[in-house]
Parts: sequence; C-alpha cells; structure tokens
Amino acid sequence: LTLDLNIQYMAERFLTEAIASANARRGDIIVLDPRTGAILAMVSYPSFDPTRIAECTEDPECAQVLYRTPSIGLHYEPGSTMKILTMAIALEEHVVTPEWSFECTGLANVNGIYFRNWDGGSHGYETLGDILVHSCNVGIVTVGQMINSDVYYNYLDRLGFGRQTGVDLEGEAPGFVRNTQMEGWTLVDQAANSFGQAIDVTPIQLASAVAAVANGGEVLKPYIVQA
Repeated sequence: LTLDLNIQYMAERFLTEAIASANARRGDIIVLDPRTGAILAMVSYPSFDPTRIAECTEDPECAQVLYRTPSIGLHYEPGSTMKILTMAIALEEHVVTPEWSFECTGLANVNGIYFRNWDGGSHGYETLGDILVHSCNVGIVTVGQMINSDVYYNYLDRLGFGRQTGVDLEGEAPGFVRNTQMEGWTLVDQAANSFGQAIDVTPIQLASAVAAVANGGEVLKPYIVQA
C-alpha cells in the first residue's frame, strides 16, 4: 500500500485529539501526495472494530462505517474549505487579481437572499488573502458571483465533484452538485456553493481537488495500492 505508517499513526493520534477537543460525532483525515495522488494516510473516527460486529449493526453511527470507508463513502457539506477552490477558479479565470480588494459590510445580497459571515460581523476592506484569513463568506460570495456560472460549474466538474474519483477502494460515493443545467438552480446556489453549502462532497473528492491547487492544476486519481 501507499500508506506511510508514521503518517498514519500521527493522523490517528491527531484525529482522536480533535474529536475529543471538539466533542465531535465523527471525523476523517486524508493525507494525499499532491504530486502523485498516493494516499499516505486515511483515518476515520469512529472506525471499524471487527470484535464488535454484532453490537455495531444495532448502532446507526457504527453501522455507517461497518461496510464502507467513510472517507470515500460518506458525503457532507464541506463548508469553508470550498473557499480555496472558488478563489483558485476566480484567479485562473482572471476575474480578480491577487491585489483585488473590496469592503466587507457583513452582508451580500444575491437575488434577494442575504448571506452573512459566520460570526455575523463585517471585516472592512479585505484583499483576497484577507478573505481566506478571516474565512469571509461575504467576500467569497462576492468573488464567486464574478465568475460566469457555466464556467464555475465546469471547473467543479473538472475538479471531480459530483462523480467518483476512481480511487481503488470499494464503496465510493459520487456526492452531489446542482449545476446550471438542473431544474431549480439559481444564482443563490452558486453563492452558497462558493463557501461550501448546498453541495455534497466526499473527503477524498475534496482532498483530490485541493491537491490540484497545490500541484499547479493537475487533477490526479487518488490511489492506495502501490504494487
């Protein structure tokens, strides 16, 4: 396998600590080599315990991980991690430059729907970097609305959202993206998607997409079997 035992051990330790610190129900860590797509660590909590099969089938939380790998088989709203990708698309399409700035008032109006920041506040004048530092919803919605809708969803498709990555493990889920060709889509969807709401992704999809940002734009198929 491609797994690095030292990285796998650290990932398990950090995930256990994070779950306890946040009092979370579950979590996943994937460490992916952005140059190759090799999975160096993959950890989920709760994880499968072969000594508790009978007990696990009675517990919905445990049953979710009994017959699937949560990192590839369960999907969720990725939240602010999507800001990385919306920002990358905007830069790639030259609708903004790294020097671009705007004034965050704490509200963004899209078709009569108001989007607010996670803390309910405003951030004043921000650069692109400030938007990420402050995790500014209003900022990324503003940037996202500058991208042509068909172009934006074409990028999401090319980054691998809404379909399987092809990772060499069983039970991969495709996630779900409502794009401009689907009934009911509006600009509000694009605004929400720009900061990771109203879109379902798997952890492996997100890791693969962000790896493409890290390696200069090449989307690689993640894999775990080395030889």
